Amino acid sequence: MAEAVFTSAYARVPFLFGCATATALPGPLLLGWMDQLGVNRQSAKSQLHRMVEQGHLTVERHGRVGQYRLHGAMETSFRQIRDGEQAEDAWDGLLHQITYDVAEVHRPVRERLRHRAFAHLYGMVRPGVLVSPVDKSAALTDLMDEVAEVGLIVTGWVRYSLEDARQVAAAAWDLASFAKDYLSLAAAAEAIIQSSTTGVAILNEIYDLTLRRVRLHRFDPQLPTELLPTDWPAAAALAAYERAAVATGPRLGEHIAIGLSGTRYRSLVELEPDSPYAVLIG
Repeated sequence: MAEAVFTSAYARVPFLFGCATATALPGPLLLGWMDQLGVNRQSAKSQLHRMVEQGHLTVERHGRVGQYRLHGAMETSFRQIRDGEQAEDAWDGLLHQITYDVAEVHRPVRERLRHRAFAHLYGMVRPGVLVSPVDKSAALTDLMDEVAEVGLIVTGWVRYSLEDARQVAAAAWDLASFAKDYLSLAAAAEAIIQSSTTGVAILNEIYDLTLRRVRLHRFDPQLPTELLPTDWPAAAALAAYERAAVATGPRLGEHIAIGLSGTRYRSLVELEPDSPYAVLIG
């Protein structure tokens, strides 16, 4: 997956594109929806400007109105989350391991390596030992070279017994915390299914639920089944999330339809081919 771009600050924009099943949206419509999600218009304008500068959005000017599209890493992440992960190859029983030893005087070098390794979903067994069921070290090459200049770094594959590998996984990725987060997601999804909120309220409820889902998608290392506890709650939680999306679809859709049909800039809205809102845009 791409680098983390779905921060709490930025997540509203791709969420709104997803709600509207849109590939392009006019600035005034985006700003209005962002205001409903708790970002005042001035702050929202600044946020859109930063996202364009950072390559997460593109903007095409039509007079004084901007037409925005997702771009770059944000568009890639958005589509991966929307379309689901591709199935991983069967696990071969090995863990890729990066072992390093860097003196405290070179701590910034060590911390840069750790930070990027975590971004690529390596787990830490203990200080100086990173593991992953997949070799992702190509993304760390430049930092590994830096470490080699000031300390020691060794990479390779390690085979553990299945029991030991599960213990390593539980510690390296703090699976107990992930399990709690999945259970919390499931509970929140079930609560929304039972609710009867509409309008701005349902937009905010679905946004909060989606943000939980996105964070789990970003940081869950998606370990092979063999490394997970037998009662791993991810599948049940994601199923609850999908049920919530279906159950609230009509209520959320009604609110989105009001925005799409009411905007003065419908000509700047572009929708996905299978969008249910196509009849509103014409």
